[in-house]
Parts: sequence; C-alpha cells; structure tokens
Amino acid sequence: MHAHPAHQSPCEHLRQAAQAPRVSYDAAAGKRYTLLMVDPDAPSPDNPAVREWLHWAVTNIPAGSDVANGFTVTEYAGPTPPRGTHRYILLLYEQVRVAAAAAAAEAASATAAAAKAAAAAKQLPNANTACPPAVPVHVGAGLTG
Repeated sequence: MHAHPAHQSPCEHLRQAAQAPRVSYDAAAGKRYTLLMVDPDAPSPDNPAVREWLHWAVTNIPAGSDVANGFTVTEYAGPTPPRGTHRYILLLYEQVRVAAAAAAAEAASATAAAAKAAAAAKQLPNANTACPPAVPVHVGAGLTG
C-alpha cells in the first residue's frame, strides 16, 4: 500500500497532511477493503492514554478503486498532534464479506473516535476482514514544550 503525495517523508508539515492521502494498493479482483488511519501516540507519545485514535475509516472499498468509492465511516481528520512526535498508521484490511449498511451507519454515528477505533480493532480481524496486507507508518511532529 502506498500513500501519496506528501505522506512519504518521516516528518512533515501538518498542513501537508490536511487533505486525505491518495492510497493505492494491490487488490484481489472482486474483493472489498477497509482502510483505517490511527494515531497510536494520542494524546502524547509519553502518555498514549487514547492510543489508536481514529483519524479515518472507510469500508466496502471495491478492489482497484479509489477510496472515495467506499463507505466513509469516519471522515478524514488530518494529524493535529498536541505535543511530541506522533505516528500515523494506515491499516488496509481485505474484507471477508461486504459490511452491512446498518453496521456501518451505526459506526458512523458513534461520537468517540477512540471507541470507534477500539471497536474496529476488535471486530475487523475476527468478523469482517483478513489480516492487513500492508501497514505503512507516517510520522508527524506536533508542538513542543
């Protein structure tokens, strides 16, 4: 999996990540995919009390298709680390079956991003997806002091 265009340097300016990255990946014909972007260092690398903060979730992405053709569960929220250097991880899962619209709508209505990320981490590998084929990591630096 590749994230383009600005998401390839280890440290980047936050404004460069304000827009969702273009994501490309090798896809199996006829499959659907789920994409998650999480920050395992929230709120700070020294105290990641809400690790796996969800920044983006799209499900039912058709193979070989633009991510925009999937069902957006959580709109893209670019990196805004309050302090320290944070990692931003994109997880791409091959779905075992199409996610039910009701389940996707329920996930979309959740208000706590951390709760959505925790639920996704519990449900995706077991019920709806295979192991992630690719896990790129991107790093962004926040304010210091």
